[in-house]
Amino acid sequence: MKNYLLLFLLLFPAVSAAAVHVAGLKCKRYSKVFMAIACMIEFAAVTAIFPSLRGEDIQLYMPHVMGTGLYLKMDIFRYIFVWISCFIWLVTSVYSMWYFKADNKATRFYVFFLITLSAIIGVFTSENLLNLFTFFEVMALTSYVMVIHNESKRAHEAGRLYLIVSIATGMITLMGIFILYEYTGELNISSLPHAVAQMGSIKYIAVLLMSSSFAAKACVFPLHIWLPNTYSQSPSPATAILSAVLAKAGVFGIMIIGFMMSWDETFSGVLLALALVSMITGGALALVQVEVKKILAYSSMSQIGYMLLSLAATGLMHSHADAAISAGIYHVVNHALFKTLLFMSAGMMISGMDSDNLNSMGLRPHNKALRIFLLIGLLSNMGMPGFNGFTSKTLIHHAIANIEHINGYGLEIIAESVFLISSALTVAYSAKLYFAVVSNIDENDLTGSARGGIAAYIPMSALVIAMAFISIRPQLVNQIMSQGAGLLFEEASSTAAPHFYTLDSIKSSGVILLLGTFIYRMYATKHIVIKEDKSVYYSYIAKNWPSVERNLYLPVIACMFRISKAVFSFLDRFMSSFANRVCWEFKRICSFKIRSERFKSGEGSYYSVSDMTRKMVFRMESVNYSVFVTASILVFLMFSLVKS
Repeated sequence: MKNYLLLFLLLFPAVSAAAVHVAGLKCKRYSKVFMAIACMIEFAAVTAIFPSLRGEDIQLYMPHVMGTGLYLKMDIFRYIFVWISCFIWLVTSVYSMWYFKADNKATRFYVFFLITLSAIIGVFTSENLLNLFTFFEVMALTSYVMVIHNESKRAHEAGRLYLIVSIATGMITLMGIFILYEYTGELNISSLPHAVAQMGSIKYIAVLLMSSSFAAKACVFPLHIWLPNTYSQSPSPATAILSAVLAKAGVFGIMIIGFMMSWDETFSGVLLALALVSMITGGALALVQVEVKKILAYSSMSQIGYMLLSLAATGLMHSHADAAISAGIYHVVNHALFKTLLFMSAGMMISGMDSDNLNSMGLRPHNKALRIFLLIGLLSNMGMPGFNGFTSKTLIHHAIANIEHINGYGLEIIAESVFLISSALTVAYSAKLYFAVVSNIDENDLTGSARGGIAAYIPMSALVIAMAFISIRPQLVNQIMSQGAGLLFEEASSTAAPHFYTLDSIKSSGVILLLGTFIYRMYATKHIVIKEDKSVYYSYIAKNWPSVERNLYLPVIACMFRISKAVFSFLDRFMSSFANRVCWEFKRICSFKIRSERFKSGEGSYYSVSDMTRKMVFRMESVNYSVFVTASILVFLMFSLVKS
C-alpha cells in the first residue's frame, strides 16, 4: 500500500490540475480554492509518509512505462527535497490567491502550477536516470507557461530564452545519458556508481554532457544567462518557486551525478571552480542591479554557489565527507525558505506598480509587518547569527576548512577567500536593497503592500516560523540532513554533531559584516548611490559591462551558423551536382542502341534500352511473370527462414 502512495504523490497534483481547470470555467474563485486544497492534501500526504521511512525505503516499479519502466523511490535524502518542495508550493499557493486576485488568467497559472508540482515530485523520486530526465524536461516546459504569464513583450522574450536554454541543454544531457547507457547498459541510479567506475576516461565526457541541463537550471556560471530576465518578468509566485525549488532540482541532479561518480576528485575540482565563480559573479552582479527581482535573482545564483561549494568539498575530503554534503542539503532547505520570503516581500512591494526599480518604489513607515519580513529574509540571506542561514553557512565554512588536509593550503585559502568576499558582497547588496526601499518614501504609495491582506501575510508568517524553528533547533534539523547525506555514499561515515554558535563562528560573522559594510560604504555609496539635493538615485553601472550572452554566446552561435551554412551549402551543391551527373549518365545509357534477335521487329532493326525496358515491363504484367515473381519471393523467404 505504501508503494502506491508514491504514485499518488506523483499523479495527484496533475489530476487536480484538471479539476482546477474545470472549476475555473464555472467560477474563477473556485479554481484558486481547489488549487490551495490540492496543495494542502499533497503536503499532508508527504508529511504522513515520514514515519514509514525510518525503517526502510519505499519503492515502486512499473514496467513498460517510459520504455525502461517507471522506477520511483523514497528515502530520507529524497524526502527532504520532496517535503520542502511541497511546503513551498503550499505557502505559495495561498500567497497566489492574494497576488492574482484581479487576474483573469489566474486559472491557467494554477493549472500549470500544479502540473509543475507533479513534475518536480517525479524528479526527486525517480530512481531511473531516464525517468529523472523526462520529469526534469516536463518541469522546464510547464514552468515556461508560468514565466510568460503576464504575456508582455519582455515576458515573451524572457520565456523564449528560458525555453531555448532548457531545450538546448536538455538535448546535450540526453546525449550524455546515451553515452552512459551505451557503455554501462545501466540506468538505475543506485547501480550506477559501480558501473560508471568501469567506464574509464569516457565517463568524464558523459558526465560533462549530463551536467549541462542541471547546471543551467541551477544558474551555474556561465549557463545563467536566462536568470535575470526570467526572474524579473515572471509573477512573484512563479519567481518564488523558480528560485526556491526548480533551481534546487538542478542542484539535486548535480548531487546525483556526484553520487554516480563516487565523488571523483577531478569532477569535484571542476565543480569547485564553477561554484567559486558563481558565488563571486552572482554577488557582484546583485550589488550593481537597480531592480529588486534582479537583485534577488543574482543573489540566488550566488547562494546556489555555496551549495555547489559544499558538494565540491565532498569530493575533496577523505574523511567525514558526508558532513560537507549535509551542509549543502541544509542550505538547500534554508535558502528555499528565506528566498521565498524575500520574493513574497518583493511581490507585495511591487504589486500595483509598473516597475520594480529601486528609484520608483519605497516602503511606507506604517508597513511595519512587511518591513520586518523583508529584514528577516535579508538577515537570513546574509547568514547572520540567530537566523537560519547562519547554521548552514557555518557548516559549509567548516567543510571548506577540511579541504586543506588533503589538497594543500593553497586550495583551501582560495576557497576561504572567495567565501569571505562573497559573503561580504551578500551583506552589501542586502543593505543596499533594504535601505533603498525603507528610505525612499517620497510620493510613492505601495498600494499592494498596504493592502496585503491575510492571504499574503499567513504564508509569510509560516515561512518565518519554519525559519525560527531551524534557528532554535539546528542540531535536530542537521541530524535529519546527515541521514539523507549518508545515503549518497556506499560506505557512510558517522559525523560528530557540529557546534554552531561557537566563538569562531560568531567572529567570522562579525568579520563578514564589517567587510560587507565597508564595501557598501566605500564602493556602493560612491559609485551606485547618487545623491542629488535631498533625493537619492541608484545608478545601473553594469549597463555597458561585458555580457556572457552578448560577448560570448551570440558570437559563438553566429560563427557556428556561418560555418554550418558554408558546410551545408557545399554539401547541397555537391549532392545536386552528383544527382545531375547520375541522371545524365542514366539518360545516356537508356539511349544506347541494342540489336537483338528476340526484340527485332524487322531486318536490321535496333531497340534502345528504354524501348526494351518498356517491352519487358509490359510482359511482366502477364500471368506467367506474376507467378515467377511470386515464386521468387517465396524462395527468398524460405532461404531467409533457413538462415535464421
